[in-house]
Amino acid sequence: MNRSKPFDNVHARDNAERVYREWDQALSDNDGNALIALYAADAVIESPVIPHLLGTKRGVCRGREQIKALIDAATYGASMTPLRASSSMRAGG
Repeated sequence: MNRSKPFDNVHARDNAERVYREWDQALSDNDGNALIALYAADAVIESPVIPHLLGTKRGVCRGREQIKALIDAATYGASMTPLRASSSMRAGG
């Protein structure tokens, strides 16, 4: 059995919290480049919203190029009105 050391758990939690804060700030600033930079080059996102936003059959984006298309569609959409995270979204509720 491979158990994480307590330090590893704290380090992972701190990294997750940092990424959450940076993602939230980038979304609030409508900074697509900052959002994309938070994803690994080979990241995969699965969501039922993807086909709606991108006009695809599958709800999967693979790699930064496809994720960038998703973020562009989500933040600007058809109306070209930037999406802003509401205070309730940022508070987790």
